[in-house]
Amino acid sequence: MPHRLLRASMAGCFNADGYFFQQTLGRPLMGTPHSHDFYEMICVLSGSCVHSVNGAETRCAEGDLFFLRPSDLHALGGQTEGTNVAALSVIPSEVEKFLCAYGLSDDPALSGAPPTDAPPHVRLHSGERTALGALCDRLFALPAAERTPLCRVLLGEVFAAIIKGRDQSESAVPPSFAALLAEMNQPVNAAGGVGVFLRLSNFSHAQLCRLTRKYLGMTPRDYVNTVRMKYAWELVVSSEESYEAICEAVGFSSFSYFCRLFVKTYGITPAKARKSRSPGARTI
Repeated sequence: MPHRLLRASMAGCFNADGYFFQQTLGRPLMGTPHSHDFYEMICVLSGSCVHSVNGAETRCAEGDLFFLRPSDLHALGGQTEGTNVAALSVIPSEVEKFLCAYGLSDDPALSGAPPTDAPPHVRLHSGERTALGALCDRLFALPAAERTPLCRVLLGEVFAAIIKGRDQSESAVPPSFAALLAEMNQPVNAAGGVGVFLRLSNFSHAQLCRLTRKYLGMTPRDYVNTVRMKYAWELVVSSEESYEAICEAVGFSSFSYFCRLFVKTYGITPAKARKSRSPGARTI
């Protein structure tokens, strides 16, 4: 019964696109174990608390990020004074489109099926925590009806952190280089290109090439273009900006090159990507 009541109480909180965002800002956390029929991304922005998921407890600190799947049984409690937790709740159809777009539909750790293991959990580095906290503050200041674009950006950042966290565990990316990559994932830095990448890194071009090939398997230029394409996709499917304006916003001077790279990355033109979105449940 408590689970059914929770779902009923949440029904009116989601906006028209299926998103609900909140920050606890020091208020008492819900200590009763409960599950959802939606996905929920939880990040501790300040303070600490205890997070119990599927019977396992974790003492969480600033930067702990969880991706909760439908039917995960969880509870938050044991918080210290001033603890602030951000939570982004998303209906399954929105998350499933993102999973499909990134080839993660068959990933058991991200599935909405009844889970038997722990949900994805990563700890953000200092630079990542700062950036995510700033994004959450911008989002919190908006009226609920206007939050969808930034909710989608936040959802993308959560998935990027999860994927990068897996890659880090496999390739032992140094924390300093991971922090640099987090900086380059900011739209303004990505738009600045390899020049900004070099400036932020304080490396020589040869050293930066060596590190990106070692830990990312690509050149600095390829990495920057990958980040640019992430933001290009978001702008194409979630705005009415002209394709030329989007090309310029993400840092390309050649529109023809931008279009070729978009097709190479996503398999469709920007026009087809925009046309394929469905009202009320746009592709992430």
